[in-house]
Amino acid sequence: MEKLDKILFKPVSPVTLGVFRIGFGVIMLFQFYHIQDYFFNYLMASKYFIKYDFFEWVPTASIEQLRLVFNLAIVSTFLFTIGLFTRFFSFVVFILWTYLFLMDQGHNNNHYYLIGMFLFFMSFVQSDQWGSVRNFFKPSKLIPQWNYLVFKGLIFILYFYGAIAKINMDWLRGYPLRYWLHGRTSFGETIQTFLEYEYTALFFSYYGLIFDLVVGFALFHKKYRFYILPFLIPFHISNHFLWPIGVFPWLSIFVTILFFEDKVDKLFKYNVSGHEVFRQKNKKVIKWFLVTFFVVQILFPLRGFLYGGRVNWHGYGEFFSWHMMLADKQGAVRIRIHDQNDVYLGEVAIEQYVNDRQLYKLVYIPKTFVPFCKYIEKEILSDKRNKTITDVKIYVDAFKTINNRPFARVIDPTVDLTAVEYSVFKKGEYILPFKNTPIEKGYNVLTFEEMLQFTK
Repeated sequence: MEKLDKILFKPVSPVTLGVFRIGFGVIMLFQFYHIQDYFFNYLMASKYFIKYDFFEWVPTASIEQLRLVFNLAIVSTFLFTIGLFTRFFSFVVFILWTYLFLMDQGHNNNHYYLIGMFLFFMSFVQSDQWGSVRNFFKPSKLIPQWNYLVFKGLIFILYFYGAIAKINMDWLRGYPLRYWLHGRTSFGETIQTFLEYEYTALFFSYYGLIFDLVVGFALFHKKYRFYILPFLIPFHISNHFLWPIGVFPWLSIFVTILFFEDKVDKLFKYNVSGHEVFRQKNKKVIKWFLVTFFVVQILFPLRGFLYGGRVNWHGYGEFFSWHMMLADKQGAVRIRIHDQNDVYLGEVAIEQYVNDRQLYKLVYIPKTFVPFCKYIEKEILSDKRNKTITDVKIYVDAFKTINNRPFARVIDPTVDLTAVEYSVFKKGEYILPFKNTPIEKGYNVLTFEEMLQFTK
């Protein structure tokens, strides 16, 4: 514990953290601008919202309230970027970002979770000690090293578990990149031909695995951190052009400066000697909070093993485990409604309740169909036109494919999901086991409309 105290509370320069605050703020301004279209034009047109476990109580905003959330988030982001009441406005942005994230699972993304944790810690670190409005009026102070280590630790965990998740037979055989690299006509004929070679998919697969496994360790090494840059920067730039993953590549590149604080100090000619040290209060509380937080972050991605089976099939433990672009998953679903006498009443027009992203998440995380069916049940029974119906049974016939295997049922179509007890900790028996059938050669992407018609 004494050694840990020396590491966490060692006085270091605030310059690099100040630079990171500015860059991270600019990235967040773009991020808020970028995601508004989905929220206003797609998500808010949905009738049903897929809530996260334990956060079902999070309310859904109206259009006017959502517009206020975005405007407040953009203004607060700008203020913490320039360093005005930095920690207060960082916390405001954290709350607003977390709210947007928790509104619905349809837009779940690994880097959204990472951004949320970054914003949380930005609310407590001394990122305004350099390059801020506050710094114009007060001299900068040396800050405790834990201000850097929290971000470095999160990046290390992201890379490391990203690598662990890739150690599976599909990835080692080049799937799903064999499919995803095809048809890239926007890059020109030469690059398209190169991307469609079989060995290109294998190269990218093994490169991604080895890179994720090595990069975190290399960045923490004073010598090897320089050697990893020629691999890190092209890796993330290529990801930006190949995959629709938003700001994540640029955030991943920019956060790397936190591992080069000594070089940033030289660039800005900052001399550590002669500066007052920031007086850190509540050291014991901070130390044990950080230990607890990172123990949870290390253990939480492993929870998928407790459920058994294939995580990206049954969906238990897939979120927040850094399973980044690990498999190609498609699905289709048909929902049938029966009355209390098991008389067939009709089907649910799913497109009237959710958008395409939400439907994908419902199929990818099959247990989410249970609260969805209970919602449909409640809606039917509360309709005054259905006075003769005292109870309904809802059966879900859902199909799923992983890496272009033949479509297989993921939910038992004979089970009434309205009678199923929803559980976070126990895998539902209504979820059928994964069958490791051979991967088919031909590949076709189902559109939203085809997903709805697949089981007809």
